[in-house]
Amino acid sequence: MLTGEFLRTIRQDIFNVLLELKKRRKVYTSIYELAADIYEIYHTSHSSNADQDLLFLRRMLTLTYNEINAIPQFFTDGIDEADWVQFHSWNLDNPDHDRLCDLCSVRFYLNLKYEYMRVALKGLLIRFLRARLDKPIMFKFYSPNINDLAKANMADKVVFYVHPDLVDFFSDAIKKLSEDYFYPMKPMFTKEVRPGVGIAFETKKSFAFLDFVSRITQGDIDRFSYGTYMAFILSRAFVLLLAKDGTGNVKNICFSNFDENYLNKLVPRTMSLISKRMREDLEMDLE
Repeated sequence: MLTGEFLRTIRQDIFNVLLELKKRRKVYTSIYELAADIYEIYHTSHSSNADQDLLFLRRMLTLTYNEINAIPQFFTDGIDEADWVQFHSWNLDNPDHDRLCDLCSVRFYLNLKYEYMRVALKGLLIRFLRARLDKPIMFKFYSPNINDLAKANMADKVVFYVHPDLVDFFSDAIKKLSEDYFYPMKPMFTKEVRPGVGIAFETKKSFAFLDFVSRITQGDIDRFSYGTYMAFILSRAFVLLLAKDGTGNVKNICFSNFDENYLNKLVPRTMSLISKRMREDLEMDLE
């Protein structure tokens, strides 16, 4: 499922990350430190820059939560302190809860405008219920208690986790929504479904790279989000390539020392390293 279009998107985003690292003029002394900055870039570079205030966003999120919570076929633990609200298409007491979560291995990131969020989500969910598709989904959006305006403006305002058999259904359903509902940007390293919507894949529960990262982070990370995963594989790839070129080592890397031509040449070499890694680590098939 890593098509040519998806590969081009990833290549461009890798170059954008390298340019941003160059602007920061920082000296990195570990893979962990470098990955943390890449993860920050992943989240902030494609923000929507909405001009609403936090009180407005909270009000829209409260209306969205109440509207979705009124649909009896979806279940939630309720409103978290200031993070995410998550719904499932199965009762949370289901003994197969963990297995059902694992089956939802494809992610859709929706950069929805808050004033249209409840209309868009309700429309998608009603379409899903009417189709009577016997596959699990879960989804999340920011809590009505969110207190971080910068976070609220990131491109992953709503995330759907769906069974792979539902990818075509949700792609088609999302494309039918009004373009007015979306900001145009999607998260980095995702395949564009339409402007404002990207698709990505779940990391497997266990893989060799996870063991490597657990060692260097001393166990701080035991399960990756897609963004965390991409940050670490890119960090490791950059370190390996710079060491091979003799232009940096794991304890002394400063991207501001490199010109754009050199950074541009790093991109296909980085792709060569990470594509094999992605094939082994993500719940996807590479074309």
